[in-house]
Amino acid sequence: MSTIPSSSFYVYVLARPNNKVFYVGKGKGYRINAHEGYATRGCTCHKCNIIRKIWRNGGEVQRYIVFTTESENEAFEYERELIASYGINNLANQSPGGKGGMSGMKMSPEFRARCSSNC
Repeated sequence: MSTIPSSSFYVYVLARPNNKVFYVGKGKGYRINAHEGYATRGCTCHKCNIIRKIWRNGGEVQRYIVFTTESENEAFEYERELIASYGINNLANQSPGGKGGMSGMKMSPEFRARCSSNC
């Protein structure tokens, strides 16, 4: 596990025990550790389903910080580039990353509520 930078923004990956990356994210502080908490609380997104499958098989989620910067915009850009390099279809990410996240997507109030309560 990587050391968490205290004030920097970072880009991280979550990987299966065989180091195959399944999620790319941008964070600050302890964000890299939040996803397993969501999985514990019953989030039903694809990423959390992968995490629970890893646990059922006796494994641990691998977490790696791959880029750090003082600039949030640089972190967003690196996140977008990394997601593109892996291919979003090969990841559990729901968006191509960056500042907008899922911007441009039409989301119903029900979908927004489900995302907020689950993850």
